[in-house]
Amino acid sequence: MKKNRTFLIALLIASTIQIACNESNSEKPKANQSKSEQSINEGKLVVYVDTLLIDLLKPVFKFYNESYPNIDLTVNYVNSRKAVSYLFSGDAEAIVLSRNYLKDEDSLNKEYNLRRPEMIMAYDGLVFFTNGKLNLDTLNDEQIYNILTQHKKFTDFYSNLKSEPELVTTGINNSHYQNLIFTACRNNSLTKNIKLVNSTHDILDEVKKDNNKIGIAYLSDIVKKPEFKMLRISFINKEGKRIPPQVVHQGYIVQEKYPYIIEHKVILREDRMNKPFWFASYLSKETKVQKYFLDYGIVPAFAKIELVPSENKIN
Repeated sequence: MKKNRTFLIALLIASTIQIACNESNSEKPKANQSKSEQSINEGKLVVYVDTLLIDLLKPVFKFYNESYPNIDLTVNYVNSRKAVSYLFSGDAEAIVLSRNYLKDEDSLNKEYNLRRPEMIMAYDGLVFFTNGKLNLDTLNDEQIYNILTQHKKFTDFYSNLKSEPELVTTGINNSHYQNLIFTACRNNSLTKNIKLVNSTHDILDEVKKDNNKIGIAYLSDIVKKPEFKMLRISFINKEGKRIPPQVVHQGYIVQEKYPYIIEHKVILREDRMNKPFWFASYLSKETKVQKYFLDYGIVPAFAKIELVPSENKIN
């Protein structure tokens, strides 16, 4: 019976995602671009990128350089707080971010009635993961909320745990931490002690060497690392329906059957069709880039997604 159940779960997540992005759908800069606008095919472009996205986006910037060889692209990796500050100060024409604005940032936007265009590149998930040796497979969204914000403990809900696991993620200026507040904490203050480290690689190292640690990172950080186990999470969706714990997978993000979905996006300083605009369009709409996100294991934003059931059968 156990073997059959395991197989059925594997069969369910073995569904493939087909992408239908027509090249004609990708916006292309026009050759007769007005002289009042910047040249969109040559010159310099400096962007600031969430440092947590280095591994995910390096190939994407290589694609861009190949498509626009006459553009001298400089990519500066900074934490999400600095990226937004550079945008607000006017030093950045475009930033690549993985979170929403924080309260003080949003207040500035509203105070000055600023309209900064955003283009979503892909959808990802904030995940809880272990090295596979912790006696824990599933979590419940309500329990997570109480553990993080109401002074509860994992051991209050899971009697099989011998001691309280330690949570670990990156620091408060990084998007892992802020997305934890936005999603699992429901914008409430964090009361749980969490170990804060400098980088995603530090999270992985901490979890790898300690059987009693639970890391908090992105699906894209873990999806290509089979030595880690992402914990399944049940929750109540927006329609009030209980969603049982699913294996963490891009197919369930498409179906909104995972509770902590986040966006990777480009935010522009100005609302005009200049070089940064076409850069953002390339990252968010170019077929090659969108297929790359799909193959990486997350969900491309500008694509027609079709779930195709696996044809595997139980013998």
